Amino acid sequence: MPRITGDWLSGSESVPSSSPADRLGLPAHGPGAPAGTGRRVVAFFVDAFASALVAALFIPDPESAARGLLGVGVLAAEYVVLLSLTGQTFGMRLLRLRVLLLARRDAPPGFRPALLRTALLVLLIPALLTDQDGRGLHDKAAGTFVVRAG
Repeated sequence: MPRITGDWLSGSESVPSSSPADRLGLPAHGPGAPAGTGRRVVAFFVDAFASALVAALFIPDPESAARGLLGVGVLAAEYVVLLSLTGQTFGMRLLRLRVLLLARRDAPPGFRPALLRTALLVLLIPALLTDQDGRGLHDKAAGTFVVRAG
């Protein structure tokens, strides 16, 4: 795969690719292709809703601050455990998405990338700031990318 920036020492020129799939070495369509923003957002809301339901089972008072904190804790635990073991959360599985490490695409990301990605995702702002490939800061920091699952 040619480098986007080229090699300034040799003077060679390289034309930047217009597709995130090309830039990241992913297929353009089908399994393994970059996931769309809409699908990723829906998967997050499915996970957040499921986590809120679990929190409501333990703390029935809807105005309790502890219930909100428990919901965030359940969401974070789900993301760290399921992403590190399977590469998918509950919502991602329903919407046929998977998180991959860009450096090693044949296995789930593992504990450290899942923990870093989740810590930044819980802050929400890093997930809203994306690059030209549609990767949020949480994905860039963890070296991960969300793709369509087969």
